Amino acid sequence: MKTPAHMFFGGLLPFCMIFFMMNDIYASLYSLKVCGAFSTMFTAFLLVIILTVSVGMGCTHYQLSNQDNQWWWRSVFRGGSIAIFMFAYGLYFYARASARISMNLLQFLGYNACIFYAVFLILGTIGFYASSIISKRVHRGLKEL
Repeated sequence: MKTPAHMFFGGLLPFCMIFFMMNDIYASLYSLKVCGAFSTMFTAFLLVIILTVSVGMGCTHYQLSNQDNQWWWRSVFRGGSIAIFMFAYGLYFYARASARISMNLLQFLGYNACIFYAVFLILGTIGFYASSIISKRVHRGLKEL
């Protein structure tokens, strides 16, 4: 698979798991609703990290088993690609709640771009470390043979 396919599938699975929580997250982010249960945010955060690690390890193992050793940047892009899906959901959220949000579209997109760039970097780093762990184990197993 090419890098865009890795990014699409690497971001789609974690996003599907937190899709139903995204409305609460955005509503509390822009002060439309008080998130009374901080466990919602914490649960979404843990789910995203666990799924990023799992998908990263699985895709890297598949990639290494096909003799493709170019896993470095793909692991970063695969891990951080959920931020692209979250940013796209932000556009959907703005379209539905534009009357209740007291900022224009450009300001909303600017804030979202900054927030989800940070999310991209954080999850990309987590995906890279997960992929490097599986890569080291695969190469260690090959040395023992």
